[in-house]
Amino acid sequence: MNRLSRALGVRLGIVLGFLALAGCQTSLLPIATGPPPTPIVVVDASPERAALNARIYDLAAAQVGRLYYDRDMGGLNWPALVQAIRPSALAATNEAGLYRSLSGLLNELDDRHTNVTPPGVRNRRDAYIRGETTISYGVTLLRQGEQYWIEDVRPGSPAAEAGVRIGWRLISVNGVPAGVDLLASADRDDAFVFLDEEDVERRVVIRGRQLASRQVREITRREDGIVVLKFSGFQPADRDWVREQIAGFPADPPRGVIIDLRANGGGSLAILGDIIGMFFADRPSFAVMIGRFADVRYRPARQPSQWLGPTAVVIGPGSGSASELFAAAFQERARGPVVGQRSAGAVIASRQYDLPDGGKLSVSIFSILTANRNQLEKVGVTPDLVIEPSLADRRAFRDVTLEAAAGTFGPAETASAEMSVSQAAKLEPA
Repeated sequence: MNRLSRALGVRLGIVLGFLALAGCQTSLLPIATGPPPTPIVVVDASPERAALNARIYDLAAAQVGRLYYDRDMGGLNWPALVQAIRPSALAATNEAGLYRSLSGLLNELDDRHTNVTPPGVRNRRDAYIRGETTISYGVTLLRQGEQYWIEDVRPGSPAAEAGVRIGWRLISVNGVPAGVDLLASADRDDAFVFLDEEDVERRVVIRGRQLASRQVREITRREDGIVVLKFSGFQPADRDWVREQIAGFPADPPRGVIIDLRANGGGSLAILGDIIGMFFADRPSFAVMIGRFADVRYRPARQPSQWLGPTAVVIGPGSGSASELFAAAFQERARGPVVGQRSAGAVIASRQYDLPDGGKLSVSIFSILTANRNQLEKVGVTPDLVIEPSLADRRAFRDVTLEAAAGTFGPAETASAEMSVSQAAKLEPA
């Protein structure tokens, strides 16, 4: 199954407990379809470490060179670049050093969907997605260009207790520049360096702590009759959840629906199609996939229930990949207003591969365009109604963007509460 990557590095959940972006062998790596392989444990700075470094580095570099969607590799001399960085990867004394070198290689492509995830970070991220309690600092980073900003500070978290504030920019952790993976630990103090909103340096020591996973799917029925649907991905569970909410609308019809994708990093192209199909009556084309040997147009499958009433979509810099295509579909079909800030501009289809040490490699294999064949990669979606929340609004948790989206439905006392829900019995056979 082709997959729209979750745009690692677009919106980085350090509530997960890590800071992330987000002569080669020729054997193919297995596609990551289940639990990661059992990690290979070696002693740091040992000959076994060096041998494992070479194995991981060579396999990842070869896989990218073989499958990357751009034959020209972004204009890079890929074999020469691989060989230039290889010595530093082999000389790394531990897992962190290896993945730092490998990330440096892949970053040369300037493609957020082609990346690597170390075993420890992968395991903790998977645990977070499963809703498990994980060790965390309690902050969420937003990547903009090569800079990392504090997007959210969880109340009662170690970061909040240390005085970290929304709007600060992360410079480094333990002397390592922002963007390098770091697992939070309950047994270690980590030294953070930030710049505040006045560019004053702030040095903070934070120790991770067990924190429960935050809700990733949320429905809110406002007093004005508007329903807000917020979900953080385009995965089977997200589709099933959205479908369940829409199926319940006939019992208490909303005045309008807001789809909040500001913290949605993307997911499966097929699931994106299913969710789009819940909001359009005519199953419109929503994406075109282009690769070395492909030019394929995608349309949604028929859905058992649909919401065809007033709808607005909210996006921001944390909206990546599939969520950007969702917003673009609304714009190109004039289905409803898109409100907020410009999206991440990270729209590439990628495939995930298991690395032998338990890590994961993501490789961009197809370029994805909108139905009108517009490119969103490094461009993003510009909302119909652009809202720029002030720092004061963000720190006071005043959601001016959501209020602006609600305002597109008109005054509550005069707006129509009519809706259109198509049930399975009314649909023609596929």
